[in-house]
Amino acid sequence: MQQRKEDTWVYLPLALLSSAYVVILDRKKAQIEPDYAWLEVVLGTTMCLTAAAIRARLGPDDRATYERAVWLAFAVAGLPIIIWQNRRAYQRQKRRGDALQQYLEERYGTHKRASPTLAALRWPRPPAHGTDC
Repeated sequence: MQQRKEDTWVYLPLALLSSAYVVILDRKKAQIEPDYAWLEVVLGTTMCLTAAAIRARLGPDDRATYERAVWLAFAVAGLPIIIWQNRRAYQRQKRRGDALQQYLEERYGTHKRASPTLAALRWPRPPAHGTDC
């Protein structure tokens, strides 16, 4: 039980700090990327290794405890960043899809009915056999 309590006191603040870091990166992305991408990595790694070092000092002094602390720190701190990056990728894909839809409508004209999306397109039906000619 003691191990879980010590984990909570280290990894909960790390998760909150990592989430705040994501918000800062999202708001300052134009100033940071691409010239200071290395700084993003250095700060994120420093946060993880600092949390792991603190956690290792709270537990038994052995290699297995430190290795567990490092892996857990990177997993806890990385989750908000992974969620943020996936959200940004989804937004970019959505913008690309909207741009494609706009291009197709400009190229082929707009009609009274909405132009079909890629998901709504179907293969043409085969001709009916046995019809009276």
